[in-house]
Amino acid sequence: MNLIANYVDFSAHQCLPAVLRWCDTAGIYPLSLLDAETRAQLLETWSRYSVMRSIQMEVHVRGHQWERLLANSCTGTMVRVQPMITRLGRTSYTVRNEVTSSSLPLATVETVMVQLDESLSKSVPLSCSEQLKSILKPQSTATGIRCPVAGKRPSACFSWGCEVRPSDCDLLGHMNNASYITLVEDARRAAGLTFDVQVASIEYLLQAKAFELLQIALWRDQPSAQGQSVIGYEMKGEQGLVARGSLVSFLEAKL
Repeated sequence: MNLIANYVDFSAHQCLPAVLRWCDTAGIYPLSLLDAETRAQLLETWSRYSVMRSIQMEVHVRGHQWERLLANSCTGTMVRVQPMITRLGRTSYTVRNEVTSSSLPLATVETVMVQLDESLSKSVPLSCSEQLKSILKPQSTATGIRCPVAGKRPSACFSWGCEVRPSDCDLLGHMNNASYITLVEDARRAAGLTFDVQVASIEYLLQAKAFELLQIALWRDQPSAQGQSVIGYEMKGEQGLVARGSLVSFLEAKL
């Protein structure tokens, strides 16, 4: 699916939430390969009862290069998002999105989706799993995104508070997946952690609701095996821990 890349953050660099929104927009594209009846059934089920369990994303173009790319046109740069289903489980599946512009790789996003019951509280077997096997494109585990897992939150770390806006929420009534990353990005900017992010992860634990008060904690973790900076974060709401994950910087060249 072709889209216009007209979303950037205030530094004019890559905007992680924007990449996730592009992937959301293209997410149902694989269903075009199915027959009309199966496609309609899955669209109904997925739009009402499917939620994201986790996301891992890797950005292939760092800040200053991203800025030049998006400056090519006053109306934004054309990007192509190619989603594919790479794993089918009993109650979950994985969608991998390849984001490119003029054949230049921009980002890769892997999302694990879970199908819930009508109460949105319990996972249930996938609908039309047999039909989905016809469009399954398994990937080697060696090609998957690997984001370092941050260690335990220290007792003293930076904390930033905010409130979930109604406009942050989707049709299921909880905060949209991209909005989580938006708030984490705002928090790390407030903490002065302004490096370009190469790899990021988020694990969704609870569903944050409109007007819920959130507290986002961030801390510097041990560097990656390659020497990259690693930031761990946790997002806590009124019901408990709603999300956690890591942000990893690009590897700096050593002279």
